[in-house]
Parts: sequence; structure tokens; C-alpha cells
Amino acid sequence: MTEFPVIARWLARQNPQANLIPKDEEADTRAMEAMEYIVGTIHSRGFTRIFRTDRFAPSQSDHEAVKATGCENAEKGFALIDTQLEGNQYLAGEFSIADAALFYVEYWASGRAGIPLPKNCAAHYERMMSRPAVQRALQQEGMS
Repeated sequence: MTEFPVIARWLARQNPQANLIPKDEEADTRAMEAMEYIVGTIHSRGFTRIFRTDRFAPSQSDHEAVKATGCENAEKGFALIDTQLEGNQYLAGEFSIADAALFYVEYWASGRAGIPLPKNCAAHYERMMSRPAVQRALQQEGMS
């Protein structure tokens, strides 16, 4: 099994007691839409260019331009997600697998790439960082 959205959904279905998939069909659809956008755009079009620059430009002289495009793509993606978070604590109302997807790119932006998060994404990131499960996972991975 590959791809974050598929793995996240499978794990959520294997653990229904965790309530990681919204029960409301509209909220579930919005959560999946956000997760696909985060993985397909912010991660793939943004951070892949930042962290795997050589895949896009074998010539060292082009690397800075590729990284700049990656930062721009990530920032645009965060801006769009920021509007979805306006007035909400989580992407689909309640915490869901979409928030886990958003968290990992927020973590990369804040901790690895130095990309500033817009207001609502920054508040989401702080909420996520305060979750005991997130703290445990980061500690277990040696990332705290």
C-alpha cells in the first residue's frame, strides 16, 4: 500500500473508534479534498522541489530557481488551505486524517524549510503540536 491518502484512510477505517473520518458525507468529502490537495500540491509541487531539487534540475546552477518555485507553490497552497481553516479548528470540523496531512507539511514548513505559515495554518500547527498523540509520535521518531 502506498500514497498518504490511501494509507491514512485505511488506518482510519481499521481504527473506527478513533473517529478519524468524518461521519457526515459533506465533511468527509471536504476532508478528502483537502488531503488530496495538501499531498498533491503543497507536498508534491512545493516540498518535493525544495527537498529533492535534483529531480527537477540536474544542473546545480538551476537549483535555487527550482527551490524558489517550490517555496512559492507551498506558500500558495498554504494560503488556499488557510481560507478553508478560517473560523475552524480543523479542516473538516472535527479532527480528521486531513489534519494529519496538513500537519506534516506545516511541520516541514516551520521546522525544515523556514516557510512562514499564514495565520490559520499557524494556529492549526500549534493545536496539532499540543495534541498528546502528536507529541508522542514526534518523541518516538526522535523529532521532539
